[in-house]
Amino acid sequence: MRLAFSAAAFVMMTCSGIARAQEAAADTTTPSSGGGWSRGVSVGMPGLGGELRPEMLTVGFNLTQLRPGRIGLDVALGTMPRTLAYGFAAAGVRVGGALPVLVVPGVVLVPSAGVSLMGAAGEGGMAGTYGVQTGLAALIPTSGPLALRASATWHLFPGAREGVWLAEVGLASVPVALRRRP
Repeated sequence: MRLAFSAAAFVMMTCSGIARAQEAAADTTTPSSGGGWSRGVSVGMPGLGGELRPEMLTVGFNLTQLRPGRIGLDVALGTMPRTLAYGFAAAGVRVGGALPVLVVPGVVLVPSAGVSLMGAAGEGGMAGTYGVQTGLAALIPTSGPLALRASATWHLFPGAREGVWLAEVGLASVPVALRRRP
C-alpha cells in the first residue's frame, strides 16, 4: 500500500513539473490557463494481475476538472452490468486528484491518483471495500465538441495479493478553451 502511495505521489510531482514548464513556455495563443469540466461515458475491461477478465466488463461515467498545470477533481462511477444476471449489483467509485497536461492544442494527458470504493448488494446482503488508485487518461480530439477518452487505472485493495487494473475507452466533452483550434 505504501508503494502505491509513493508511486502516485511520484507521478503527480513529475507531471506537476511538466505542467509548470509548459505554463512558463506558453504564449498567448496556448490556452494553458483555460479549462473547465470534462464529462464522459466509457466501457471498460478489467484485469487481475496479468489476466484479462471480460466477464467483468464495466460501464461508467467520469467527471474531470481540466485546468492544465493545476490539480483538479477526478471522479468516476461504474458498474458491472453482468452481475445483475447473478442476482446482485456491483458498483465502483473512484475519487481523487488529476493534474492535466496540455500536450498540444486539443490533446490532454491526465494523470490521476486517489481512492477506490467498491461495493455489491444482493439477496445475501451487502459487501464493500476501499483502496488506492492511480491512472492515466488521454483526451484526443474529434471533429466536434467531443474527444476520444482512453484511460488505464490501477487499483490496490487491502489484503489483495495483486492489483486490479481497468482499461477504458469512451467519449468525453472537452472545455472550449482546450479544444484544437483550426
